[in-house]
Amino acid sequence: MFNNQFYSNRRPAFENLGTTFDQVANAVEAFHTMGPYKVEREQLFYNIRPQGFQPDTEKYFYDPEYQAVNAKSVLVGRFSEEGKEDKRYMYGIVDDRYELVEPSKLVEMWDMYIGRPVHTIGTFQQGKRFFITAKLDDFDILGDEHHNYITLISPHGTKESLICLQSPVRVYCMNMLHLAIKASEEYSRIPHRRGVTVNVANWLKEQAMSTTARTTEIKERLSVLASTQVGYYNTEKIVEKLFPYGNGVTDSSVEHIEKQTEARNDVVALFEGEAIGAETKAFKGTLYGLYQSVVEYCDYHKKGATRTGRFVGANAKLKGLAYDLLAKIAA
Repeated sequence: MFNNQFYSNRRPAFENLGTTFDQVANAVEAFHTMGPYKVEREQLFYNIRPQGFQPDTEKYFYDPEYQAVNAKSVLVGRFSEEGKEDKRYMYGIVDDRYELVEPSKLVEMWDMYIGRPVHTIGTFQQGKRFFITAKLDDFDILGDEHHNYITLISPHGTKESLICLQSPVRVYCMNMLHLAIKASEEYSRIPHRRGVTVNVANWLKEQAMSTTARTTEIKERLSVLASTQVGYYNTEKIVEKLFPYGNGVTDSSVEHIEKQTEARNDVVALFEGEAIGAETKAFKGTLYGLYQSVVEYCDYHKKGATRTGRFVGANAKLKGLAYDLLAKIAA
């Protein structure tokens, strides 16, 4: 049964679902390995209007025995299995303004403009959502490795847009897809309207040209932190700014003060040797190491830390404040 199709280079998806291959594949090859499918528009039909009919409550469905709806069509996902009847899934109702970009077209455009091997490619909800990712060039900060991915998400539905982004999150399930969107500092939404194919092509061209420059910029920013020793800036003073008690003791409850004190102590302990990678050259005694200590505390040690919280909410905000403060000190 066609449900969630998935292809991954070397690493499997959650619960080892999908197909994993060691060899490098382009988007077209990966699409056919995953299990290709078509998305088509079909004429929409509806039944006889019941008594007391209201236009906004009309229920549409596909049935050729009934009357056609003007300028309306239904998106249908269709795939074939050898020796079996084609399976069809309805994705939504669209009007004549909707421009369909089939998955087979997207993978061709991906190979044409991005030209990188596919890292993951797959579908959710019987093909209603299609995604494809490629791994960008890795870089390291004095031996500390960083990864980033470019991702294209194509949902098939009335009010949904294609999403194009760069993110440190590897997409392999619906949860990670949402996290990739949240973790991306900058992404584009392209509605399924006339001209969408051209707009997607332009975005892919832009990404192909700017990816190296963006990676270089990120590396340079982090390298500045890694080359700056905390020294006389005083670790405790910096951490106090990130976890303040308030404007005064009277403005903060005892519980708040205890919580902030515990957070300060945890971050300092991580920075002084308890953090993962604390002995690396990039980390030891540097502003980069202090930043990574704050990140590790927020992502793993802070009470109530969640995977989603790494990219949104108070924890994500705190990591942003930490970077801004440390970058200012380094400058």
